[in-house]
Amino acid sequence: MTQQELITKIREKVIEACPEIMELKFGCEIKLKGYWPVVIGNEWDTYDKDNQEIFWNGEIAKIEKILGSPIGITEIMRTIQKARNMNTLQNSTLQKKSFSWDFKYHHLENQSEDILAFLWELLK
Repeated sequence: MTQQELITKIREKVIEACPEIMELKFGCEIKLKGYWPVVIGNEWDTYDKDNQEIFWNGEIAKIEKILGSPIGITEIMRTIQKARNMNTLQNSTLQKKSFSWDFKYHHLENQSEDILAFLWELLK
């Protein structure tokens, strides 16, 4: 599997376990009609959850798609906890291999292919 395929599959598992990642809120990435994806990220970004609109860049823009909040180690650990009984993990993959998250980067997308492959094995 490619790195992007692993990210997509892990992201699907995390969203399943932590659906609040897809809520429209501060830090959430969204796709606006006619724009690249943007992040709701400052006090000037006001949004209307009911109408799926945001006041952005001086105008009201329609939200085409909610892409969700970034996935970090916290969301990964919550997903692992929900996906498997933690007692089972003690005698499984987690104990046999090293889990080495690169803390220089918070987001899932910035982790190595080895970490992504390990996480996918743990979550599938």
